[in-house]
Amino acid sequence: MKKIKLFSKFALVAAAIFVGSPVAAQTYQLNANDYSYSGSTRIEGYISTNLIGSFTTQSEVENALSQTTFGFALFDGSTKLSEITSADSAWQLVLGVGAGVNLTITDTAFSLNFLTPIEYTEGRLLLQSADLLTVFQFSQMNNVTDNAGSGFGYNAVYSASHAANYGDTFTLNAASAVPEPGTYSMFVLGLLGLVAGRRKLK
Repeated sequence: MKKIKLFSKFALVAAAIFVGSPVAAQTYQLNANDYSYSGSTRIEGYISTNLIGSFTTQSEVENALSQTTFGFALFDGSTKLSEITSADSAWQLVLGVGAGVNLTITDTAFSLNFLTPIEYTEGRLLLQSADLLTVFQFSQMNNVTDNAGSGFGYNAVYSASHAANYGDTFTLNAASAVPEPGTYSMFVLGLLGLVAGRRKLK
């Protein structure tokens, strides 16, 4: 009986490790065809992280963002006008009075949205270069027009923006979502252990 219980406990731990902990960093991509832009400029980029979970307070979201690597670029046709990366910038999360934020990271998507229930309250996720010439942001404001959107500006001359519906989520989809073979093996071993343990108990 002790052996069966011990094996079942190992199986539960193995299954929990698979569900709760990614084995490697996942990359989420912002592709130009995900959004509509006016003119020839567009935004492309990526965020990489090894976190999986739901983060619902400003401190939790800021901590999760600090553990990401990223890169966003502004293009005009095939020409890259400017780029901002984790090597030269850091996330800034700005919340107005009464505003909230939710960040959800799964193996398929990286999604962030703002809650702005009070009029003229704004939420803003911002990246700026050290010289302040390059800015990338996703924002939402509760005002007369209730607007949201993402944008990339460079040198006060070049820009690309996407107008979103109020309450929309800023989402990057996973470039790939295939766990390593070792993770599959551990998960299968855990499930087999649970089945074997239950059969012996019967």
